[in-house]
Amino acid sequence: MLCPSCGQETEKGKFCTNCGALLADEPAASAEPEENKEQEIHHEQAHSGASQKKENDFTATVKKESANFGAFFIRLIKAPSKAKNITGHELVPGVITMVLFSVLIALGTYLVMMQIGSMFMTVNFLDGFILPLLQFLVLFVIVSGLTFAASKLTAQSLTIYDVLAKTGAYTVPYMFIYVLGILLSLINLPFAGTFFFVSLLGPILFIPTLILLEKPAKGYDRIYVLIGLYLVSFILSGLLLQNVVGTFFGGFMDSIFSGF
Repeated sequence: MLCPSCGQETEKGKFCTNCGALLADEPAASAEPEENKEQEIHHEQAHSGASQKKENDFTATVKKESANFGAFFIRLIKAPSKAKNITGHELVPGVITMVLFSVLIALGTYLVMMQIGSMFMTVNFLDGFILPLLQFLVLFVIVSGLTFAASKLTAQSLTIYDVLAKTGAYTVPYMFIYVLGILLSLINLPFAGTFFFVSLLGPILFIPTLILLEKPAKGYDRIYVLIGLYLVSFILSGLLLQNVVGTFFGGFMDSIFSGF
């Protein structure tokens, strides 16, 4: 390199080997790596901070929704009639309730299949739990959609989010009845099946009725609208039940004839 003071060639360093002048370019060159290193550290800290912020936000959201669901569930267990005040702002707790109820129904179906078919067949988890779970979730969605369509026929100002949230809210007491039926069945009470039957009628029959009768209607007569809704809901639930029973007896027949 050339010395800026004497113009002679000199070795790299802080001072010129010919005239001893301070080499101005060298500190800047040596400072550049340090500056790049500081920028890399700052970038890593910013990236780590952003990741930590996302994780904290997710954790905070989960805690918030869990607290909202707990308050939602307790409020409706104490006073199920307050479901008429539920709006789409409480959509998440309502959806969680429908999912939990579907899980309980699918679990009950799986346990019954295991108990009845244990001597004759092997019930796999997919057919005994996953498929019924998906079918009941679809049934909830379809019944909610039918209820929303019925609310439009009766000229009620409900959004699809309102209907979903209300369906979940009205599901709370029926889920409680279902759990009570499970507990009664564990002590072999003969009328435990009645609790299951009533709880399963809730999403199909009672909940749409309660939603549509909350407020005065100005459109089509609600009696005829509800009758049409019942017919479609019972047809769909019949197909669902037929599918679940068909899965069970299909495996049962396969296990019998597999030995021939």
